[in-house]
Amino acid sequence: MEHRNGKRLPFNIEVSLYQGDSPVVSCKTCNAGVSGMFIETGHQSYKKNTMLEVEFVVELSRRFRRFRRYRLPTMVAHSSKCGIGLMFLKSESEVAQAWQKLLQRNNFQPLATAKVVSGRKRRQLADDQADREALAVSQNI
Repeated sequence: MEHRNGKRLPFNIEVSLYQGDSPVVSCKTCNAGVSGMFIETGHQSYKKNTMLEVEFVVELSRRFRRFRRYRLPTMVAHSSKCGIGLMFLKSESEVAQAWQKLLQRNNFQPLATAKVVSGRKRRQLADDQADREALAVSQNI
């Protein structure tokens, strides 16, 4: 069973997969988050728990057209006809930070900024919201 450590949102960038030092395939992400991604691999398939590295490129300077390549170690969490779900493994903080900055540049809001609430608290918040909406409607009449 897959256990995500964060939210995934649509996110399309070009990435390259490596197995060891050998490039395997270039592909596109479908969705991504701070803890993993799903990528379209075409006809290439991988077994669950296969270790791969995902290479992504970050633009350092648009003016001087400078780029830097980073590699994140990953493990295949699941595989389908469309592609593979990858879970990020522990990585150098510089690489993880570069990935998070890339997400943020593309308006991705990491799960770490969201509050996790219990079912009871969620119902209370929904009731409070309904009360505020009813009050706003009554004041506008």
